[in-house]
Amino acid sequence: MNSNLSRFVLLIFCSIFLCSMGCHKGRQVPTDLPKLYRCVIHLTQENQPVPDAVISLRSVNSGDKQWAIGGSTNETGKAEIFTETYFKGVPSGEYKVVVSKTEIIIPPTPAVLPENEEERTKILNRIEAETKEYSVVASEFSDVKTTPLKINVQEKETEISFELGAKVTKSIR
Repeated sequence: MNSNLSRFVLLIFCSIFLCSMGCHKGRQVPTDLPKLYRCVIHLTQENQPVPDAVISLRSVNSGDKQWAIGGSTNETGKAEIFTETYFKGVPSGEYKVVVSKTEIIIPPTPAVLPENEEERTKILNRIEAETKEYSVVASEFSDVKTTPLKINVQEKETEISFELGAKVTKSIR
């Protein structure tokens, strides 16, 4: 293929790609979504950052529309909070903060599984049976009825830290 033809094909491909990207409307913001304000939550447990925790905010006003609001912490225990998964920020209001974090311990898996389907199934079933899952946050923080954590999001950026106390190991399975 000559170089001019190669360039032409590449130019056409790039044009189609860029046009399709430019024509994409992205996520549609719900028409009734109120103004959102940036909200960052930091979690520690025994004064150490809590990575991989899931945070959910629930409005304390029963008359408010219950938007799905939450986020998850990074390795430093920091979570940027989103509304309806895609929209950065939180509507103003008072919220209960629900936190959960699990750890899964999977037993060692053989480097090579047997070709025999029956033997392979036995090994995989044993691994599944021996896999353990634990909640590592006190149950009071994981229930909207008992969580003592609250946040008041005003019409400005909100950043707050919460200490979750001692690490627990409550078996889930």
